[in-house]
Amino acid sequence: MLRQQVGGRDELGRANPRELADDVAPVVNVEGPVHIDDVFDRTGDAWGVRRIGNRIHAKLLTAVWLSVRSDVI
Repeated sequence: MLRQQVGGRDELGRANPRELADDVAPVVNVEGPVHIDDVFDRTGDAWGVRRIGNRIHAKLLTAVWLSVRSDVI
């Protein structure tokens, strides 16, 4: 479903929200309806991140918002 990313927390924290939107959309489209925390967990797993901190949480919220705005999810 999601492409596996390498790099962990630092890479995910530096990722472009538009790139993350490409990771968020398949989770919602395949598993939806799905709780946003589950979307964050699945995306974090794909990037090799176990704990979603404030910085990554904000990036993923932006990614979800971008996906919604562009009618991807």
